Amino acid sequence: MPFTDSREQQAVETARSAAPQGQPEVPSWGPVLATTVKLWAARRRKRLRRSRRAWLIAICVLAGIDAVVEAEKASAARFSPATPPTSTIRSAAWA
Repeated sequence: MPFTDSREQQAVETARSAAPQGQPEVPSWGPVLATTVKLWAARRRKRLRRSRRAWLIAICVLAGIDAVVEAEKASAARFSPATPPTSTIRSAAWA
């Protein structure tokens, strides 16, 4: 079976040639530093988003409370009993 042996040898040689020779290339400091900064910024952005959301919710709640208070003031002023206007013109003493 010489045909089978040559096929096996060929497969072994192909596998050996496909295997990487030597050590893999070590990345330089530039890409390592850039990746580190990207990962740090991504984590930081998540925290900032959460705090932005909290501030936005707090501002909306305060604005809603203010709107309710102002509406109550306007309603109370509109339905309060009318007081007679004070006269700024005085009547003449001789009349």
